[in-house]
Amino acid sequence: MKPLLKYLVGLVLILGVLGIFYSRTNRVISEEHGRFQANLQKFITLDTTVNEDVLKVRFHLLSDYDGLSDELEEMNLTAGQLTPVPAFIPRAKRQVMEQKILGLRKLLAEKGQLLEQFKSQNAVLENSTRYLPLACMDLFNRVSTNETHSRLEAPLNELMQQC
Repeated sequence: MKPLLKYLVGLVLILGVLGIFYSRTNRVISEEHGRFQANLQKFITLDTTVNEDVLKVRFHLLSDYDGLSDELEEMNLTAGQLTPVPAFIPRAKRQVMEQKILGLRKLLAEKGQLLEQFKSQNAVLENSTRYLPLACMDLFNRVSTNETHSRLEAPLNELMQQC
């Protein structure tokens, strides 16, 4: 009976050691997975926020562009934290994911350029909408005081109402 007891104790010890190794391995995988998942979620949230803020600026619900630049910078940092891809993902799929992340970073740089272009064009539009009514009023006053241009008064008045 003693040899059987030795085998059982040895088997229990081996199973215990394997259990410890298994739990440590899964913990590391869970931590990597959690980090990667949190960064993906943060990136998606930031992207949504940038898109919302662009619309808010366009429709005069947000008065400055400071938040857009900060959010875009945070997106760049978060995209950088997506690498390295977790080690528990098979090598072939990991390489594909790394290529996708590089593509994502290129698209993010393009989004930054488009955002700068939007900010510039939107500023021109804002300035024009402020200046146009004043220019129309000045032109209307010049035409209304000059009898030779009186036939332009009605079309200019109509234009003024649209400004």
